[in-house]
Amino acid sequence: MGEGSKDDEMKIMLVDDEPLVRTSMARMIAHLEPSHSIFEAEDGEDAIHMLEAEAYDLVVTDIRMPAVNGLELSHTIQERWPETIVVMLTGYADFQYAQEAIRYNVKEYLLKPVSIDHLRRVIAQVEEELGRRNASKVVDKLRSRSLLEKRVQDLFYELPLPYYDESLFPPFDRFALLSFSVSAEGDRERTARFSLKNVIEDVFAPFGAPVVVVSDQAVTAVLFVSGKDGEPLIEDAALEALADTVPDVAKRVVKLDVVGSFGGVSAQLQDIKALYLASLKTLGAPQEPEFEPEPEPSPPPEEQVHRIVRSALELIQDRYAEDLTLTSIAESLYVSPNYLSSLFKSQTGSTFTHHLTKARMTKAKQLLRETNLKIYAICEQVGYADQAHFSRMFKTLEGMSPYDYRTKANI
Repeated sequence: MGEGSKDDEMKIMLVDDEPLVRTSMARMIAHLEPSHSIFEAEDGEDAIHMLEAEAYDLVVTDIRMPAVNGLELSHTIQERWPETIVVMLTGYADFQYAQEAIRYNVKEYLLKPVSIDHLRRVIAQVEEELGRRNASKVVDKLRSRSLLEKRVQDLFYELPLPYYDESLFPPFDRFALLSFSVSAEGDRERTARFSLKNVIEDVFAPFGAPVVVVSDQAVTAVLFVSGKDGEPLIEDAALEALADTVPDVAKRVVKLDVVGSFGGVSAQLQDIKALYLASLKTLGAPQEPEFEPEPEPSPPPEEQVHRIVRSALELIQDRYAEDLTLTSIAESLYVSPNYLSSLFKSQTGSTFTHHLTKARMTKAKQLLRETNLKIYAICEQVGYADQAHFSRMFKTLEGMSPYDYRTKANI
């Protein structure tokens, strides 16, 4: 119900400048439902101060009060705390008041003295409405969670993210991707994977916002992590160690034999596919056709390439060292990300990310061959903020580390 309330109780505020009325009403409500928490405010001004400090489920307020009256209080509650239900209490059977109260979404209009039967009906109506609201919030939360998992899984396949779903993602400075396989036979395999999903969510929760996707290949977790004052709350080494922590907990708690694999850390959602591929490769899990390395397509004659794709390819070549995304390129070209993604695939035979990664790795190989720059400096010059991630990407695509590539090139 209200923030900080249990599901079976309400936080109720009684607002009246007459202490005897407040006390009498509080006793009646306590008699009807002892589990509810009851608070008293002397007038509308006092009630606003209390609402600013914490949330309430129900406010029962008199109309005639000094300073801020009941109608003014109801208007303020409607504007600032619309989730709070208001019931109006007055000794004046004035239809004009009732009309104004209804305009401010007041739930009920009660005349003094209030009978216990009438009060019981009002409390029951409020409980029912709050119950419906809570059930709706739970359903909405589950739907959002399910859609977020679907969108993360889409990123495994490098499907473009609809801009209107970007708000589903929790705030993050970077994310880690880990995959896990579980040993189980027959019908127990599916149950085991979902049990493992629960374990992963419990283990990861203290460190950030985990999103766990269950597939036939593996149970894959993307842990979104935010820092504080520019400092990470958890170091990359500790994130990598979670690949060992989860199997230990799963063995102890749900008696499952689990193997973990660390795909890597990045700050860019466009890197999810590469990290996912790396995690499956290390895990030894079967990979779906979509995750096989893209063959180098034969480029069509330049005059046959759509001008938007040509412009995008030029931007990639000019700006590969920047924090470049499909969305930012699409905005520069005044087209939607979905349209640009489809155009890239149809015109060139491969994706935007493939072209961007190829441009970065081509430049990285040139710098490794022709300069004595440190690997971390090369990493920064080709658009990667994290050297460990750059090295993993390089090894995935080239079959060797940047250091080994440089050594081999200089022989």
